[in-house]
Amino acid sequence: MRVKRKLLMLAAAVLIAALLAGCDLPYFDFNTITVKYDLEEDVFRTYKDHEVRRDGRYLEIIYLREVFRGVYDLDDFTVVVRDSANKIVESVANPYEEDGVMFGIFLHIPDVGRKDLTISIFLKK
Repeated sequence: MRVKRKLLMLAAAVLIAALLAGCDLPYFDFNTITVKYDLEEDVFRTYKDHEVRRDGRYLEIIYLREVFRGVYDLDDFTVVVRDSANKIVESVANPYEEDGVMFGIFLHIPDVGRKDLTISIFLKK
C-alpha cells in the first residue's frame, strides 16, 4: 500500500513539473471518425489533405488529377456528404484554386459529430 502511494505521488509530481515547464501533454483523441470516399473515377487523385479540428470542424482538400486541372469548375460537380445513418451532413464546398486554375475541392464540414462519413463527388450529367 505504501509503495503504491509513493508511486502515485511521484507520478503526480512529474506531471506537475511537466506542466509547469510548459511541456505539452500528448493529445489522444479516441473519438475518431472514418471517412469513406465515393469519387468520380479517374478525375481525382488518391491523395487527400484533411484535418479534424478539436472544435468539431472537418476540413479537407480533395485534389484533381493534373490532367483535369483547369478543365472543370466547382459547378461541374455534385458534392454530397452523408453520415453512417445515410443522412445528409451540412457541408460547404469551395474551389481550391491558384491563379484562376482549379486544383481541387476544399470541403468544410462545420460540425462533424461522431458518426463516420461518406464523401461523394460526381460530375453533373
